[in-house]
Amino acid sequence: MTSWPILSVVTFLPIAGALFIAFLPDDEAGLRNARWVALWTTLLTFAISLILVWRFDPSSADFQFLEKRLVASFDTLDERVRLAPHVSVTNDVDRRIRSGGD
Repeated sequence: MTSWPILSVVTFLPIAGALFIAFLPDDEAGLRNARWVALWTTLLTFAISLILVWRFDPSSADFQFLEKRLVASFDTLDERVRLAPHVSVTNDVDRRIRSGGD
């Protein structure tokens, strides 16, 4: 397991680069800078993805490159979903349909 969120970086770095390019001006310099930002974002994302290939262990059946967050885990997320009002309404409707409309 890595100590930094490598999957999130590989996923969101291109999005960050695209957002940066979206706010560049539409003049000649902005277009030139957009090309450079796109190139460097792509190269950096590719280099980080090579780390994934290098650290991948094909002999392991376990999940690899897990990211643990302090904000939410599966347990807390499950509790939030279970307590959400729209989920309980959906469950009630589902129960009524299965029971024949009682």
